[in-house]
Amino acid sequence: MKKIMLLSISMFFTLILLSQTLGRLDRIHGYRKFKLGDNISSFSNLKFEVIPIKLNGVKNYVYTGKDITDFYGVHIEGITLSFFRNRLYQISASFGNVLKEYSVEQFDLVQTNLEANFGKDYREVSPAPEAEVLNGAIWDARVVRLENLRLRFPGDSDKDHRYNHIEGYILFTDKQIQQEQQNSEIEN
Repeated sequence: MKKIMLLSISMFFTLILLSQTLGRLDRIHGYRKFKLGDNISSFSNLKFEVIPIKLNGVKNYVYTGKDITDFYGVHIEGITLSFFRNRLYQISASFGNVLKEYSVEQFDLVQTNLEANFGKDYREVSPAPEAEVLNGAIWDARVVRLENLRLRFPGDSDKDHRYNHIEGYILFTDKQIQQEQQNSEIEN
């Protein structure tokens, strides 16, 4: 009977711990000085970015400030902020480029630190031979979703090996604003 009681208490506290770490993702609500939901007017050092995929009401900007250069010791190639109706709804920090691969060790370092902050209650993205995703995890809190992905960009390896490279990113998304944006695609 005592063992059952101890097991029940242990499971209860584990559940509380998991919900608190995902709750922390909602409480932080962004990355460093970038807070999801903030108006574009509260940001500086932004350069408008034209991207091939156009989403209704979304404008993307590259952060040009020099104050954020790494994430847990891994060099950040760039930070992109996406706004829907002038409210920040996605924050993306990218790692690696055509000349410098985002390594498994770097991914593991980022992953370990994200787990320390937000727990192990995430969905692992499984790699597949035909897929571009090599490693990945997604934390899905009540308000914020966080993705940590490492991707292969195959290019045409027969012609030019430069374009066969590996990059990655972390992506913070405000789920409510994203739903509003998706609804606008249908309604407007």
